Amino acid sequence: MSTKLVDDQPRPRGRPRKGVKPARRVTGRADPKDEILKVSASLFSLKGFAGTTMAEIADTVGVRGPSMYYHFRDKAEILRALAAIILDEAITGSHKWRREGGVTVPHRLYRLIYDLVYRLRVSPYELNCMFDPSFHSDEFKDVNVKLQEWQRDLRKLVELGVKEGSFWDQDSKLATLAIRGLIESAIRQLGGHNKLSPQESAAYVAEFAIRGLLSGEVSLDSVLAEVNEEQS
Repeated sequence: MSTKLVDDQPRPRGRPRKGVKPARRVTGRADPKDEILKVSASLFSLKGFAGTTMAEIADTVGVRGPSMYYHFRDKAEILRALAAIILDEAITGSHKWRREGGVTVPHRLYRLIYDLVYRLRVSPYELNCMFDPSFHSDEFKDVNVKLQEWQRDLRKLVELGVKEGSFWDQDSKLATLAIRGLIESAIRQLGGHNKLSPQESAAYVAEFAIRGLLSGEVSLDSVLAEVNEEQS
């Protein structure tokens, strides 16, 4: 059973992105700071944070070095800016669904996962860079704090589901890491999957995760019916 559109975000515009492609030189008409972010995200996703230089970003954007440093002092600041774009919104959403009343725990966890995948898929930035190994270094401790905050909300819902019996008895920490890994892997692969819209991608990942958690006391169909009813 598949779900209807269950996002509360604006509908995406234009055609879905077809995976990571080398960034193209821009013409200079767009906002320079935004173009730097877009090009950087593409290069970070394609070559990795460590393999990308400020000079390469500047050359691809088509600006001189001083113009680059006017907007960002280094590439770490660029990566932090990209992380903030998605993580601040993701944390707001995860807080909402962790505390939401009147709906079941599986429903709340479904929406927490769905919302993050959807945001990643419709972003104008190539956010595969969000999973760059550089985020595990001490340099990006501030970013990891935000990632851990989102994971705490996810883990709390898993723990609640286990406690009430809607999820099978399991290690909540391991389940949280498995769901994070599922999201990372899916985002890397779904960018080039032309058959799935952002809504369909988000629904697929959320359904896959919830199906693996549910105990025999709760069916996936009942969770999806509740999600659909919320949106009707």
